[in-house]
Amino acid sequence: MTYFNNIYYKQINSLEEYNEFKTKVFSLPECETNFNENFILVTMMENVSTQYLVPYKIYDENDTLYV
Repeated sequence: MTYFNNIYYKQINSLEEYNEFKTKVFSLPECETNFNENFILVTMMENVSTQYLVPYKIYDENDTLYV
């Protein structure tokens, strides 16, 4: 996972990667994503006060994802 400002995040691009990650993080729901068209972005917070934080703006530019 990548770390920034007390937030951990990971982009998951395949069902295999999702299933592997789920063995480490038990709170993930069952996956219904079509990875041929989409990906999943998992975020985790260090502080309880930010646990309901929702990404406001997600976009890509020059093959880089910005959250």
